[in-house]
Amino acid sequence: MKLCKKGVCIMKKLTSKETVRRMSLIATVVLALYLLSPLYDFVRGFIIGWNSVDVASSGAGVVAGIQSLLILVLAVILIVNAFRLLGSLRKDETPFTEANGRYIRNISFVLIAIEPITILCNIISNALAENISVVMSFGGMMLAAGFVMYCISLAFRYGCELQQESDETL
Repeated sequence: MKLCKKGVCIMKKLTSKETVRRMSLIATVVLALYLLSPLYDFVRGFIIGWNSVDVASSGAGVVAGIQSLLILVLAVILIVNAFRLLGSLRKDETPFTEANGRYIRNISFVLIAIEPITILCNIISNALAENISVVMSFGGMMLAAGFVMYCISLAFRYGCELQQESDETL
């Protein structure tokens, strides 16, 4: 941030609070653009894939459709919580609030749920197709990310407690 007085400009260092607000605004815009860009193709592909399932002959296709629907619901929950978290970071005085801890915890639960749902649907689909192989969806990446996010949510809850103690002390 530049400050100019009498033709002399100096750079002012941003506070941590200002940096958090700016970065959460940038992250919100980037997330929105990232979600909007492939939205048309995703919806069109989802509808084409859903309508191409032949219920009478392919139980595996039905399972794939249900899996897609479950993942879509989880993705919506994840996105809503991410936008709420980013909005809260922009507006609140401190990032260490109970609401932010809840948003991060919800994101962690969604990330943890994606892997077992995908594995279970793959097992059922393979059993219906009489195929024995088991395929992990993301190689455990979502599961690991979910546990990391849960640990971060616990740190936020602890930060919230410290913030309350600090506020009560003053």
